[in-house]
Amino acid sequence: MAKKKLSEELKHCLESDHCGDCIYYEPETKLTCRGLLQRVYEVTKGYEGTNERIRHILFQLHSVGGCGAQDDYSKGWDEAITEAIRIVEKETGIGIGEVLD
Repeated sequence: MAKKKLSEELKHCLESDHCGDCIYYEPETKLTCRGLLQRVYEVTKGYEGTNERIRHILFQLHSVGGCGAQDDYSKGWDEAITEAIRIVEKETGIGIGEVLD
């Protein structure tokens, strides 16, 4: 199969008679296509270790935070780091509490 987004490959394989790269023509056998399964494996393999990297990023952000500083500059820094942590938490579903436990 040509390199395209996995979602495009799935849509093409499931909606057409066949992808042209394999012999799986029947609807019940399409999801056993070796080429498609290999592509799914390659994509999911790229996500291994992602949660650990996100936890490391959150920990690093927490480590450089202002830690409740009192002067205006440090308060701004602290608020910026807190907002960065919130963004990572929102986008990933991993909270700083999980990292610090």
